[in-house]
Amino acid sequence: PGRGNFAAHAHICPICNFQVVSCTNPDTGTAHTFCPWCFCNPPAEHGGSDGQDFRCFMCTNAQCALASGQNRVTTTAVFPCDQCTPARSRQRGVMMLRSKGGNAGVKYWIGCDKWREQQCKHTIWFPPSVTQVTVAQETCQACSTRLRGPCQLLHVSLNTQTMPPMVVQALRVEQTQRLENICVAGCGGNWADRLVGRA
Repeated sequence: PGRGNFAAHAHICPICNFQVVSCTNPDTGTAHTFCPWCFCNPPAEHGGSDGQDFRCFMCTNAQCALASGQNRVTTTAVFPCDQCTPARSRQRGVMMLRSKGGNAGVKYWIGCDKWREQQCKHTIWFPPSVTQVTVAQETCQACSTRLRGPCQLLHVSLNTQTMPPMVVQALRVEQTQRLENICVAGCGGNWADRLVGRA
């Protein structure tokens, strides 16, 4: 963009691994995000075309929570829901990692996919300090056995400047600002429980 106030965004573009940038119009106060590489090299496979400035809200990449504006919700299976019991429902649900992105940032949570037809309200909330959550290839063996289904581990990126110092120290992320292969399926003694809220 030719003008505006620019700041590094916490998100990394999954197409080219460039740092996403936030641009704020000083006159109107409105903001949008863009990837510097994709802005100059619009990816045709994700909605870009030659000669067109390309911003995140124009992108159709299903792997990016900033793509296609802030109304698109992406989902990925994480582990079987342990609150959809046979007594309450005909079929057990699956806890899905969900993300919803916009210019104000990306929100992440994990919720049961039976929330509508079976009214399962099992939800795990990630705080605003979490800037990115991805599903790892590895699984938690203990929870996979307990829940009788694959329980995927997660990679979590953090903005430690918005977290209480004692939590940053407890999670030992002062330098890395990233948690690798954590389980949030509820295995006992997991310090990941300090990071999320449950409903």
